Parts: sequence; structure tokens; C-alpha cells
Amino acid sequence: MGKIFKRWYWQAVKACDLLRAIFWHVGHRRGHRKPLFLDIGARGGPSRKWDLLRRLGIVEACLVEPDAKAAQALAQRYPGVSVLPYPLGDVDGQPVTLHIGAEPGVSSILEPNRAVVDRYSFGSAFNIVDRIALVLRRFDLLVAAGTTRRPDFVKIDVQGVEFQVLEGFGTVLDHVLAIELEAQFEQLYRDQKLFGDVYSLLLAKGFGLLAIRPQSNFDEFNIVEANFFFARDLRKLDPEQRAMVEMWRRLMRIPSSNDMTVATG
Repeated sequence: MGKIFKRWYWQAVKACDLLRAIFWHVGHRRGHRKPLFLDIGARGGPSRKWDLLRRLGIVEACLVEPDAKAAQALAQRYPGVSVLPYPLGDVDGQPVTLHIGAEPGVSSILEPNRAVVDRYSFGSAFNIVDRIALVLRRFDLLVAAGTTRRPDFVKIDVQGVEFQVLEGFGTVLDHVLAIELEAQFEQLYRDQKLFGDVYSLLLAKGFGLLAIRPQSNFDEFNIVEANFFFARDLRKLDPEQRAMVEMWRRLMRIPSSNDMTVATG
């Protein structure tokens, strides 16, 4: 009974957060340009809340998925949504190999670091069942070529290459308002950059870290990865940009600047 209540409770919380974002849009952003949500590593499709905002016409979406079969499935599932079937990185044209894991969600262009993953009971999820030859693309060059436009909101789930993906944004990153990404504290993949590297890069680019939400503890004793939420300083944004960040904060269940003023005032 407790598990059922907990599940329904969190569903209600998420629904309320989504409604808050929608009402904020209606009250503050209606009539403004439509922001672009970029989902990098979108194998399972955008989350329900982002997809609902898309279907309501509040945001546009662009999905990036390097696995051609998964990208084709996304295009069929979300007709009219731009799907980019490329692995993103910092060196355009570089040949890479996509290592497909026994659990597809851990697939990466980096090889698993067996010395780390085999310490945990989920190590077998990283067993490679297929390899696909691909070519990296820099995101800033895709924007320059008109393949997509500059995004306002970005979600990154690329299994160990978050740093390289962000590097490949180049100056396009200067126009991004908010980022949600998954990063690790241990090297689950060989030669991967860890959260500290990503944090330093984004801090230098003018982002602040607003929230950290750990993933499930690995074997119930160690937090190895988490979802991190970054956004720009509202004081340095114009009114339209501030409204978009406020909407994003409500959607991500991060207290807005107004909420915090009330709480601390």
C-alpha cells in the first residue's frame, strides 16, 4: 500500500509541476517565440512533460539519437519532429564506434571500464552485444549548416561523453538558457570525463548549478551518477529569456527566483 501511495504521490507532484509550467507560459510567454528543446541521447523519446509541452505548441523539439534503428523509430513515433541520427562530439568527421550494451541505455561511443563496472552487480548490463561504425558531428556545425537551430533548453544523456558534446556546441552554447544532464563521479567508461570536468566547463560558460538529483544508488551503497540542472543567471537575461528560464525551473521542479524570495523574505 505504501508503494502504491508513493507512486501516485509523485505522479501528482509531476502533474502539478507541469501545470505550473503551462500556467506560467500562458501568463508570461504567450505570443513570444517558441523555444527549442534539444534532447541529446533520446533513444526512449522525450519525457512526457516535454512531449506534452510540444503537443500543446509551447515548445518545439529536436531529438538526437546516434543508433540509426532507434532514430528511425523516433521519427515514426513523433512525426513532424526533427530527429538527428548522429553521435555528437567535439571533432567533426571523426570515426567512432557505438558500443551497444546488453542494456541499450548504457550504450556509448566509449568502451565500458570493466575495472569499475564489474565491481557492481549491474556489470553485465555493459556487456557489448553489437558495434556500429559512426562519424561524429559537432553541433555548432549542424546549426551553421541549417540542419537545426540554436536550442534554448538542452537535455544530455550520452553515457560518458557529456564534456565532448558540450565542447562541440562552440559559441552556440552561449545562447543556451538551461541544461539538464547526466554525469558520473566514477569512470564507468574508459577515458571519460567526470562531473567535475563538466561542472568547470559550464561554470566558465556562465551557467550555475541549481539542483542535483542522484540516480539510484549502485548496489545500495554508492552514488555513482546523478542528474544535474544548470541555468543562466536571471539577472543577466532579458525579460523574454528570464520568462523561459522560469518556465523551465517550474517544469524541472526547481524553486523559481520568486519562490525563493518568498521563502527567505
